[in-house]
Amino acid sequence: LIDTAENYGAGHTEELVGTAIKGIRAQVYIASKFLPENSNYNKVIEAVEGSLSRLKTDYIDIYQLHWPNYKVPLEETVRALYKLVKDGKVRFVGACNCSIYELKQLQEYLEDVPLSFVQHEYNLLERSVESQILPYCVEYNRFFIAYSPLLIGVWCREPKIIQLCKDYNISIAQLSLLWILQKDPAIVIPFTSSREH
Repeated sequence: LIDTAENYGAGHTEELVGTAIKGIRAQVYIASKFLPENSNYNKVIEAVEGSLSRLKTDYIDIYQLHWPNYKVPLEETVRALYKLVKDGKVRFVGACNCSIYELKQLQEYLEDVPLSFVQHEYNLLERSVESQILPYCVEYNRFFIAYSPLLIGVWCREPKIIQLCKDYNISIAQLSLLWILQKDPAIVIPFTSSREH
């Protein structure tokens, strides 16, 4: 799973992903997102065409609303996503940074197309999704994608955390990822901006 967006590197990141997956496209899930300002019907269609071109593919596995745009009715955005799925340009619909109310609205407007992926920040410091978002994903069989999973802050100095890492011979980063992954149906997407990452 490679998660990107039309605005990462002003589109250059999608171009890099397109180059990287050449010859192995069927083995890779690509998740991309469109900007809030591209939330009206025509702009969603234009945005996906731009992403498809940069990614050098004819479909995107998971296409996501990056952030809600309160100036555009959600129903209009969803009409475009619905069309993209029906046209085969998008396999699955996802939503990032949406409230529980918005997620339920999205699914209602999508009708027979499931809202398959929900993406939010989730880590040892930011756990607000535990009250409503994660239970929603479990109840309605949605995948949860955790971004910024390695923000651990003061936890890296917590004696119990340090001892756990020693006991299992793993790093704090590995422990943080495992902590999220044990919450079914969670997927983690650590930020990668360098060869080392």
